[in-house]
Amino acid sequence: MADKITASTRHVLYAVRVIVERQPLDNPWVSHKWVVHDLIPLEISAGLGALPSGDIALTPLHSASSELDLYMADIRIDLHHAEAESYAENIQSSDPAIYVVLRRTEDVDSDEDENSVAGQDRPDVRLFDVSLSPYNIQDYEDCGEDQIEKLPLQGPIAQFVESFVEQHFTPEVFVKRKRDKARVDADTQRGGDARLVRHRAH
Repeated sequence: MADKITASTRHVLYAVRVIVERQPLDNPWVSHKWVVHDLIPLEISAGLGALPSGDIALTPLHSASSELDLYMADIRIDLHHAEAESYAENIQSSDPAIYVVLRRTEDVDSDEDENSVAGQDRPDVRLFDVSLSPYNIQDYEDCGEDQIEKLPLQGPIAQFVESFVEQHFTPEVFVKRKRDKARVDADTQRGGDARLVRHRAH
């Protein structure tokens, strides 16, 4: 990680590698489903005010030691000081999460004349976004067209986000409204609240 980038930096991009698994289904209508298999922290860099790129294609992750159908994509999580309140809400919730957004790819050719093996190697989803803001994820949920996966917010990413929130978010302090002492004294001199007098009389 870069030495000069710390939690006090106002805009940080946290690079991660997302591992996605394609799992076959015994279903005549749906051949498979996509599941986030793992998320690996990589490095941090300065945001410099620009939004990180998203909508990234998945590439096959071949491993001789695994029979799983795995794919990967690298993406950067956007951490901006202006959204520190949303990160605070996330880490203070009962289920702190990293949100992974998968979006279906429209240009995958499923024609039977295509080589079936080659077709299987082309994922029909892309890694669209990874976010730590439940506010941003609400927009995706309202749209209803994307697959949103929740991963536990833990490890070095959680530690960095906690420090980032401490640096950039100051919760509003609740101040109890004080009664006007002059008004209270005046009411006392007039005999207090007439409603209370009537209540005592009964």
